[in-house]
Amino acid sequence: SNGISIWKSYQFLPHYMTAIMATVFDVSITRAMVLMTILLFVLLRLFLYGVLRLLKLSPITAFICGVMSYDIAQFWGGVADYSLLFGFTFTPIMIFLWVKYFEGKIQYLFPYLVGVTFYIHPILGYSSFGLWVMSIIFSERRIISREHIIQFLIFMAASSIFWFPLVVKTSYSYTSPVFANRYFLNLVLSSYKYFGLSLVILASLIISGARIFMPLEGRVRWIRILFIYVIGYFVLVVLGLNFDLPKAIAQLQYTRGVTLIGIAAIMVFASVVERLRMISSTVLKGILLFLLSLVVIEGMYFSSEYSSSPGKDFPEAVTAFERKFPEKNLRDVHVWSSTIGNSSYY
Repeated sequence: SNGISIWKSYQFLPHYMTAIMATVFDVSITRAMVLMTILLFVLLRLFLYGVLRLLKLSPITAFICGVMSYDIAQFWGGVADYSLLFGFTFTPIMIFLWVKYFEGKIQYLFPYLVGVTFYIHPILGYSSFGLWVMSIIFSERRIISREHIIQFLIFMAASSIFWFPLVVKTSYSYTSPVFANRYFLNLVLSSYKYFGLSLVILASLIISGARIFMPLEGRVRWIRILFIYVIGYFVLVVLGLNFDLPKAIAQLQYTRGVTLIGIAAIMVFASVVERLRMISSTVLKGILLFLLSLVVIEGMYFSSEYSSSPGKDFPEAVTAFERKFPEKNLRDVHVWSSTIGNSSYY
């Protein structure tokens, strides 16, 4: 796996899934990756639609929100990153399981699954962990209790393959300070406008802010908690892009998870769409139709603007640098390429 050496074991589940697909369908690893990427691209929308339906939202609301997921520009960074795409795809599932946990169900299964998500991608892992912490803080139960201690122990056991090597330091080390400062956090989003989201997503987040102060039906009270989580995550991104935060925070590379913010924001906005749908007004119906048309157009634009261009090879930045500066020791310098995806391969 690529990534900084501190995360050598972090994404083995996507690798196993790809190997299984290659074996079952008797295709090469490269073709299996292409097929898996196509599958994940579709599954994210199906998961989002299905989760909203399971949360008792109407088919039209789930459909509109599913289509809105095309309007997250940074999603294409996940397509190029491969393992990160797995993290994006399973985000709606983790939010759904979090809602069930918040409602008092799967109290011991959810912490276990949060631990397992670190093996899909750590950004999904610590994002899910943050949701879990939010639910504990805002629940009516005691924060420090026997139940929560047992849940935490289950989480630690489930995620042990990720954190144990970091503690004992048998084979992992943090090799480069480049990945732990705001310049890298900015580089992740440098090719996108609107923080890697879109005007439609940002506008829907603002509208949702007004909605959460209105009376909410019992089945969607989790919306308020999720909204607070999204705003907190977004504020952290803005701070990371403009200030030098502590290394322990910056090296999480959390700006790569803006797509998770977008997916959560869409699920928050679902309550607004559902409310508008229930109002008998031709004007509001027209607004919904206009919104859907705008989302489709913007999604097509993002697909054209940010999707990866086909190519047979990568420009070898390291080799070019070595030829131009033979006197320099590569161990003492940093070689920057045009995209994060290329850098990870080098």
